[in-house]
Amino acid sequence: MELMIKKAMMNDAVLLTKIMKAAFDQEAQKWLANDEQKTADFNIQPPGYDSLEMTERIINDEKDEGQSKMVVSRDE
Repeated sequence: MELMIKKAMMNDAVLLTKIMKAAFDQEAQKWLANDEQKTADFNIQPPGYDSLEMTERIINDEKDEGQSKMVVSRDE
């Protein structure tokens, strides 16, 4: 198996948004009771976690020039 890390680009935004949504939603199912899932818990599902626009903004954020956003891909 080969693991490759590269800088996140705009064409990664849709896939990254899907991955973040699935991960945070899974955590909500794990940690929140059914009635609690109707109320936002920003520790488990932060604002914008499922927003393509937010992902694009994070990728393009020029304030973080010293920090690179990374995407991990794996060839199996």
